[in-house]
Amino acid sequence: MNNIFNEIENEVEKADKILLSSHLSPDGDNLGSLIGLGLSLEKMGKEVTLLQLDEIPKYLKFLKGLDKMTDKIPDNIDLYITVDCANKERLGDVEILFNDPTIKIINIDHHKSNEYYGDINLVIGDYSSTCEIVYELIKHGKFPLPTSSMDSLYTGICTDTGRFLYPAATDSTLKAASELIECGADKRRIMYYLYENESIESKRLKIEILSKSEFYFDNKLVLSSVTLKQASDYNSTISEVDEVVNEYKNVGGVELSVLIKEKIQNEFKMSLRSKTYHDVSKFAADFGGGGHTFAAGCSIKGSLIEVKNKLLERFEEIEWKS
Repeated sequence: MNNIFNEIENEVEKADKILLSSHLSPDGDNLGSLIGLGLSLEKMGKEVTLLQLDEIPKYLKFLKGLDKMTDKIPDNIDLYITVDCANKERLGDVEILFNDPTIKIINIDHHKSNEYYGDINLVIGDYSSTCEIVYELIKHGKFPLPTSSMDSLYTGICTDTGRFLYPAATDSTLKAASELIECGADKRRIMYYLYENESIESKRLKIEILSKSEFYFDNKLVLSSVTLKQASDYNSTISEVDEVVNEYKNVGGVELSVLIKEKIQNEFKMSLRSKTYHDVSKFAADFGGGGHTFAAGCSIKGSLIEVKNKLLERFEEIEWKS
C-alpha cells in the first residue's frame, strides 16, 4: 500500500490543476472524502476543483466546503481524482477526461466491486470507508489537514459505518476516528446534524414507509419502499429517508432489509442491508450493482410491483437459516 501512496503523492506533487469528482447520488463517504482530500490539496497550494454531479442530500448540507463545489469542468486539468466510486458510470458525462492522455486518473475507493478504471487505483476493500483511506493517505504524505477536512472525513467514516455499528468498523477505523477528534474534528456538531436534526416531515414519511413494510420468509426478509409522490406529499426527499433500511435490520429475527426507492418513473434504486450470513453485494451484482458484504445497492427498471417480484424471485433461491 505504501507504494501506491507514494505514486499518488508524486502525481499530486507534479500537478498544478487538480479535479476531484463526486458521484451520482452522493452520500456522506463520497462528499466527506471529496472535501477532506480537496481542502487538504488546496492547503498545499494546488488549484483544486470539486466537481458536483448531483443534488447534495439535505442531511449533509452542514459540511463546510460545499460552497467550493461546481458543476463545471475547468480546462487544462493535470490530475483527475475520483473518490468512493466503483465504476465510471456513476461519474456522469466525463468521458472527455478519460480520453485525454495528458490527464492522470487516480481512483480511490473501498468497494469490492471497484472496476479499477484509473491509472492509479488505491482500492482497499476491507476498509470501512473511502474517508478512512483518504485519512491514511493524508497522514502518509504529511499533507496539511485543515479543520474542515477533519470534519468531512469523520462524517464519512461515521455514516459509512452506521455510527461505528457495522462489522467494517475495525480497531483501525476507531483509531482513525479518534485521531481526527484529537486533531480538532467537531464530533458534537457532526452528530447533531447527522442524527439529531431531522425534519418533522421526513420523520412522518419514515413512519409511513415502516408501517407499510412487507415481511417474507418467516420475517427474515423485509421489503420497504418509497415513491417520489410519497416524498413530495410530505414535502421531503427520498435521500432524507435512506436510513429506513436500517430500522428493520435492527429487529431481532430479521436477516435482510431492503429499501426500494423510486428514482424516476419505472426505475427504482435498492439499498440492501444484511445482518449475519448473507452477502448482499452478490445480490446487488445480479442486478448490475455492487457494494459490500453487509451493505450494497443496485437499480432495477419496472413498476414497483414488478421490481418487488424480481427481488422476491431472487430471494426465493437462497437459504434462510433458522
